[in-house]
Amino acid sequence: MVFIILGLACATSTAYPYRPFSDFPGAGEIGIVQTNFDSTFPRGNVLRFNAASHAALLRHAKQEHGEHIDVINITWNHIGRGSGGRGFRYSAKGTVISFQAPGLEGALGRTVEGLARYFPARSRIAIAHIVAADRGYADLIDGRLEHLFRIRGFDVFDRSQLDIVRAEQQLGLDFVIDEHTAVSIGRVTGVNVIITGRVVVAGNVRELQIRAVDTTTARLVGTVLEAF
Repeated sequence: MVFIILGLACATSTAYPYRPFSDFPGAGEIGIVQTNFDSTFPRGNVLRFNAASHAALLRHAKQEHGEHIDVINITWNHIGRGSGGRGFRYSAKGTVISFQAPGLEGALGRTVEGLARYFPARSRIAIAHIVAADRGYADLIDGRLEHLFRIRGFDVFDRSQLDIVRAEQQLGLDFVIDEHTAVSIGRVTGVNVIITGRVVVAGNVRELQIRAVDTTTARLVGTVLEAF
């Protein structure tokens, strides 16, 4: 029994795969990044260290590769005491990917990467309304945005529940959302940020225009324009 318990304890300090490449279609690999980081939290909290390792690796990778990147296929493990003998030290490694890929997938990846910097960690997000001439196309964008925000660790409010709230509160959701609508939805759902957008077509150019609104202040907290 002692040997079994020790074996499990050792297993908790081995590497954990996190954010697989299959979650990021349209992105391209551009390198490997590795770094060490300190934390005061014990190694048993896997979710916390997944997020901490991703943040440490992304900061390090951006110094070399700039913006429009992310880090995936992350592994991390405990390697000793933290600096000055406090806390714990961890090693993390991952694959750097670029969202400079052409097409809709690249545009969506860059959109999420561009907006995420404005949101506090663990923000609750609602993707409220994407306008496009083809409703099926708009639904595709809705779904992909939801997926990309979720795998970045954000809590995305269920779209079907949002539609129920809209109907009950008799709220419309246009691309330019008004203060009353933003505050009302935030109060009822607990959502921190509402995302709206549209696809604009001009000749051979298509552009994804996305806006994010804070439901507490009704202020615009971020905009992204991405051609694809």
